[in-house]
Amino acid sequence: MASPGSGFWSFGSENGSGDSENPGTARAWCQVAQKFTGGIGNKLCALLYGDAEKPAESGGSQPPRVAARKAACACDQKPCSCPKADVNYGFLHATDLLPACDGERPTLAFLQDVMNILLQYVVKSFDRSTKVIDFHYPNELLQEYNWELADQPQNLEEILMHCQTTLKYAIKTGHPRYFNQLSTGLDMVGLAADWLTSTANTNMFTYEIAPVFVLLEYVTLKKMREIIGWPGGSGDGIFSPGGAISNMYAMMIARFKMFPEVKEKGMAAVPRLIAFTSEHVCVSVPSKFKVMFHKALVEGMVAGNALSPEALFLEDTLGENGGES
Repeated sequence: MASPGSGFWSFGSENGSGDSENPGTARAWCQVAQKFTGGIGNKLCALLYGDAEKPAESGGSQPPRVAARKAACACDQKPCSCPKADVNYGFLHATDLLPACDGERPTLAFLQDVMNILLQYVVKSFDRSTKVIDFHYPNELLQEYNWELADQPQNLEEILMHCQTTLKYAIKTGHPRYFNQLSTGLDMVGLAADWLTSTANTNMFTYEIAPVFVLLEYVTLKKMREIIGWPGGSGDGIFSPGGAISNMYAMMIARFKMFPEVKEKGMAAVPRLIAFTSEHVCVSVPSKFKVMFHKALVEGMVAGNALSPEALFLEDTLGENGGES
């Protein structure tokens, strides 16, 4: 049996009668409720010892945060800069954050702790004495941590621990010795913009839902059209998330230009199409477009990695003989 001054009983006697042999019944039941009911335990705790007091022991695996008993501020600023008491994340869940009632204080504290974790990671990313990645094989990570998707929500303390673990094994793309054929480096202004857009949490489908972002997209696309030489930047455009889907957009535009009826009648209304490509074509062509096109490899190349007109003529002749367009 646990001694009265440790573990379960120490929690019960924390603010009880002061006698370690007679633990506070209310706090003891709060601990039991939290262990067996998850988030419902928070409400039971509030019922047992009042809404103005929060449990001071964490149910997570790390040492709990000590709740400093400070009087709530009475200022009118939201959010205010008054000193705040430490928040015990062990008994808090996502449902305790905004827009929950009285969720401002835990929300600000939680987001500040998340921001501290991110900022520490950013600074460490540029440290040449650190590894680019703390590499582990998949089976090692699967064995070292619990990856099961539990039915019950995790508390905020555990979420913060998972944030730290995620960054611990992440590749530091801002590291001076990180090199990749597609991307490298960490731009601070771009990072700030990413945080801003995530905080705005909006979409781009209409001006009404995202006025500033829609205007930014408009002026950026106009500038890009001016760079490639379109008079006055006139025209249209979209932003594409990657090379493979950009190739798909290009092939669909070419198909629509030659056979506009495909938009309403589908592929059954057009002849079988052939896409003339080189043997060095992006891997997305055979994997993404075989539904729309038959790929014909053209091995002849000229300077600038362009297709050889002679080879293209031969392949075109083969296509006509085969009854394809």
